[in-house]
Amino acid sequence: MKLFLFKYLLFLFLFNANYLFCQNETNNWYFGKNVGLNFANGEVLKLEDGAMNTPAGCASISDANGDLLFYTNGSSVWGMNHQIISNGDGLAGDVLGVQTSIIIPKPNDSNTYYIFTTRESDSSSPIFFSKGVYYSEIKFTNDFPLGVVVSKNIKITNTSYSRIGAIHHPETNSIRLICMTQSNNGSSNSPSSIQSAFNVFVISENGINIDPVISVINESLGAVGAMKISPDGKFVAFADRTNQKVYFYNYDNNAITFNRYITLPTVPAFGLFLDPYGIEFSQDSKIFYYSGNDYVVQFPFFEMGGPEPVDYYIFNVKNPSSLQLARNGKIYVVQENSNRIAVINSPEKKGVDCDFQPGVIEYNNSIVKKGLPVFIASSLRNRIISAENSCVNTAFNFDLDTYENVLSVQWDFGDGTFSSDLNPNHIFSAPGSYEIKVKVFVENRDFFLFKNVEVYSLPNLELNSVLSQCVVNNEIPVIFNLYNIKDFTDDANSDYSFSFYNSYFDAINNENVISNPELYESTSVHEEVFVRITSATKCITIGSFFLDNYSTAMFQLDDIYTCENSDGIINNSEGQFNLDLKEINIRAQLDLPSNFRIQFYLSYQDAQTKINVLNNSYVGETTNLWIRIEDENYNCFGIASFKVIVNSNVEPDLESQYIICDSTMQSTVVLDGGEVNEIWQWRDENDVILSTSRYFELAQAGNYSLKVYRTENDLQCSASKGFKVVEAKTAFVNNILADDGQIFISVTGESIYEFSLDGINYFGEGYSYMFDNVLPGIHNVFIKDVYNCEKIIIVKIHLIKIPQFFTPNGDGVNDFWRIFELTDEFYSRADIQIFDRYGKSIYNMNLSQNYNGWDGTFQNQKLPATDYWYRIVLIDSSQKEIIKSGHFSLKR
Repeated sequence: MKLFLFKYLLFLFLFNANYLFCQNETNNWYFGKNVGLNFANGEVLKLEDGAMNTPAGCASISDANGDLLFYTNGSSVWGMNHQIISNGDGLAGDVLGVQTSIIIPKPNDSNTYYIFTTRESDSSSPIFFSKGVYYSEIKFTNDFPLGVVVSKNIKITNTSYSRIGAIHHPETNSIRLICMTQSNNGSSNSPSSIQSAFNVFVISENGINIDPVISVINESLGAVGAMKISPDGKFVAFADRTNQKVYFYNYDNNAITFNRYITLPTVPAFGLFLDPYGIEFSQDSKIFYYSGNDYVVQFPFFEMGGPEPVDYYIFNVKNPSSLQLARNGKIYVVQENSNRIAVINSPEKKGVDCDFQPGVIEYNNSIVKKGLPVFIASSLRNRIISAENSCVNTAFNFDLDTYENVLSVQWDFGDGTFSSDLNPNHIFSAPGSYEIKVKVFVENRDFFLFKNVEVYSLPNLELNSVLSQCVVNNEIPVIFNLYNIKDFTDDANSDYSFSFYNSYFDAINNENVISNPELYESTSVHEEVFVRITSATKCITIGSFFLDNYSTAMFQLDDIYTCENSDGIINNSEGQFNLDLKEINIRAQLDLPSNFRIQFYLSYQDAQTKINVLNNSYVGETTNLWIRIEDENYNCFGIASFKVIVNSNVEPDLESQYIICDSTMQSTVVLDGGEVNEIWQWRDENDVILSTSRYFELAQAGNYSLKVYRTENDLQCSASKGFKVVEAKTAFVNNILADDGQIFISVTGESIYEFSLDGINYFGEGYSYMFDNVLPGIHNVFIKDVYNCEKIIIVKIHLIKIPQFFTPNGDGVNDFWRIFELTDEFYSRADIQIFDRYGKSIYNMNLSQNYNGWDGTFQNQKLPATDYWYRIVLIDSSQKEIIKSGHFSLKR
């Protein structure tokens, strides 16, 4: 009996509602794997109680009160209890399609709904369905209060893309279903010959008119990409992933005609080619969004045709797919195969102001897929139009944008006030966030709309505020910085902007602005100035304040001193001054109350105008600084100056490195710590003090430092400098060549070197030298560094001479061919071979035989005058082998 009563009451409610689709019917969304959203009462709630697990397109619908009725993926239908309704299986839709289905209520019949489904290709399992658009009819009755499919899979087109939408036509109280098909009815297999078409079916209180209005368009489309109708019903757009384009058409809902508007390549930046999938319009139908790859792109298409190019705005998001506008005016973006949904909070605003937020909705156990439910576009048009923010005591103008005539309204402004005006103006008396709620009455039904507005406070200026100025020398005019009036506002550190005037009339009309308010010259004792204060939120307060000045005696303040290197930099004539300590001293000297403030400045004018306040750790050269003293009400108590003095530079006069020379070359190095200093501390690398004398003798290599102290102006300053001590290293000879009257020698060392054969006359300045025209024999080569620090190197070199000819004629001159200066002092062995021009060996000599030489005979026979060849192998005292070869002449 209870079940029967429930069925009867539900049926009676549905039947009496005289139903026509309005915004409450979009309250509940179900999509993906068990995922849902609820938009009742201006809030957004996550739902995870869905029974559907669908990879892509879907549709949902709620009743006039916003309670769930049923949802579908185009194949099955689930009721409000998340069970498949009676006869709710086996619908013809392809669940893999982008837009598999849409639900349309029968006008003036709250018990009847139509589900339109799309199928792009034939299916044979589990049931055969040919491609096309189908519809099924659902009834709510006493026997089936959860709904029953009474007619199923009635085919109305022979082809279909998975692109479907609908729009309300208020003049005829009908719904226009728009679906896309192939215009040749699928008869050709050649893609290039396939055009597309809009098919528009009219659903009225008499049912579905199955004779569509067909508009052929010259487009060959790919299968993937959504279609959307703008909420105002003036545009239809569809994406084409295959061709990387989005097409826009003007749509006339009265005449049911389509005209090409623009074609948008989905290349929002140079080299960024996107494959579009989901698309959506903002609620005001002016800004367009599409998804592709890992991006969502904003395109303000309403600006097309203007003087400036339209800017794209690109937002990064992982795996975006379908986009769907909700009744709250926000656009939701599913992030495929995750538990996250991105939200565009203010899609009517351009650029980053649209507030794109990836992944802000996160589910616990449910997964979103590619799809979001499709709705009748006009049902999402209804909205409150007003400024989103304004100021206290400034009127908000509220209006409605709906797809049908509004009979009456009930406004609730969230501050305890109400209105029944269609377009009310409302002034909020206090700042804050307010939820605007309006109950909209249309023919035989009503629904609620919500909008949040922010009311900003006005800048507040204390009444009868006074800027006071201290005058030291009775000067006229007196300089004021008018911007200091900020101290008398409600937030002295705010980002208020100020403009100043000499009359209230000028301030009201924003005319004759005072041009130099930081250095305003006042010529009267109690001058009134008017101010216009604007907050960052553009709220304006107009008020006035007074300028007072009075003479004050100049305080005598002590100078302060600091060390030259107190700023961490030596010899820049600057130091660091502790103004915190100086402030303590001034307070004690002048016996100031603790609530008086002291600020420091570089000039008298800065102190008057309170600009360029110094940091209390001031760094600078010797100069005068100024102070300004004010009481707790910012009244000037006095202005005075004192000198900050940087003491002389204290820096040890030392080199960074010293060399300890060979004791035979130079005497010991003694460093001088400077007679102007008072204390000297010579330290080693372990910071051990080695000496406190002025002079320091360098005894061994290492790293050292000197710290010196000097007192000036009763302030002792100190400075340290490190230096390195190294011992001179004797160079070493790395190459010697002696031949044919030349001696070449090179060294490696840490200095620059000179070279000599007699120890007196030196040549060169580097690391090598060549001596020419040197006589054969024994020679000493002297090597010294140019600084006379390293010990002199002496190298003994033996230079031999190989004669170019000899004349064995018995005259006692050149009668024998031999090697000159070839001695056993330098060579342990010699093998000298002489050959004729045919390579025949004709004479051999060793080291001792070389003393006599060759007389030009072979087997006691004189050889003819000609050239002969030699090969000499020498072994020196270090057992190094030296080989020389060449030729000479025998002359007779």
